[in-house]
Amino acid sequence: MPSMPAALKLKPNAASARVLRGHPWVFANEVEALLPAEHDGEVVECRDRTGRLLGSGIYNSKSQIVWRRLGRERITLDAAWLRAALARAIARREQQEKSKEGEPMYRRLVWSESDDLPGVVVDQFGDALVLQVQTLAMDKRTPLLLELLTELLAPAEIIVRNDANIRRLEGLPLEVHTRSGKIWEPRWANIGGLDHWLDLAGGQKTGFYLDQREQHATVAKHCAGKRVLDAFCNQGCFALHAARAGAAEVLGLDSAADAILAARRNAERNGLKAAFEVANVFDRFNEPANARDRPWDVIVLDPPPFAKSKSALEGGVARLQGDQPARDAAAGARRRARDLHLLAPHGRHGAARRARRGGDRREAQGAGDRVLPPTRRPPRARDDARKRISARLHLARGVRDWPARALSSISAILSQLPCLGV
Repeated sequence: MPSMPAALKLKPNAASARVLRGHPWVFANEVEALLPAEHDGEVVECRDRTGRLLGSGIYNSKSQIVWRRLGRERITLDAAWLRAALARAIARREQQEKSKEGEPMYRRLVWSESDDLPGVVVDQFGDALVLQVQTLAMDKRTPLLLELLTELLAPAEIIVRNDANIRRLEGLPLEVHTRSGKIWEPRWANIGGLDHWLDLAGGQKTGFYLDQREQHATVAKHCAGKRVLDAFCNQGCFALHAARAGAAEVLGLDSAADAILAARRNAERNGLKAAFEVANVFDRFNEPANARDRPWDVIVLDPPPFAKSKSALEGGVARLQGDQPARDAAAGARRRARDLHLLAPHGRHGAARRARRGGDRREAQGAGDRVLPPTRRPPRARDDARKRISARLHLARGVRDWPARALSSISAILSQLPCLGV
């Protein structure tokens, strides 16, 4: 008779645990007891306080997220299961996006829990794949993942970008290598009609924000003849698309000198007029010398996370809110604002989620602002709680009297802009 699989059990008082409402994670403080370290990186079950099965998932006692769901049934994390999960993810992207014959594909193929592969990200850049593995269980199976991706997609190369700091939270080392063992040299690639310099082995994340390609086109529709500010611009994708769409003036800001260098190179390669500066966005708009800058018509904001953990929340909130004198000074600047479009990522910050709530939307509309819904994605194949494939954009027009709480996650930036205060 086969032995019963190891199982975590939720605490009797863990009624608020999000896993009971469909979330795919269980935290260490939500279980009665941790399992022995021999189960780290393996599949275990999770059960509620009554013993009801909540699903099978990968376990790591070294992480605060001790359990990540693979499915609601009993699962064996072997080659057959991984092949099926990868094939489903690839087929889903094939349905969403068809390539023209002979054209290389640039797309996100696998996105972690969205595809029942916690901690696994796969981006396709033509005939090359970039693989990120951020959980212990999947790290132990990286050779198998490489083999299966080669079997399913036959790429010329796979770059393994296991250099994200989040791996440290799983007790994993940081490393970058290729499947072949050869060095992957940076090169030009045409993505969305623009040439970009790709450094898949050294650029941020997987080398390019493929999950924002739709948003690049969405923003460009609102930029013709406008003054456009792309804050936290990275390699300048939003700025470049705005310039191609006929923006009157484009400025991209980022604190990373290598990203700004790449953005300038991209602009020159594409023959586009856009300026890029190395700057701390917060500091730049806190400087009194910039108080009389001309207002911007379009602002794109995609700031970094301000609080990556619960322990950092208090400091993050303090940084976001800023001091009251600065907020009062911004009120006068807000009255000088032009009608503008503000684009900020959805789903990455709690305050961005609050901005979606009906109360904030009604208040904004009552003040004369027109708030458009965020961009939509195709329906999910399942009803499980999933990560979004990419951050949504929230589009608002006439943001002169936006309620402060609706944009508190970016208020430290916005309150200092000459075109907007919150």
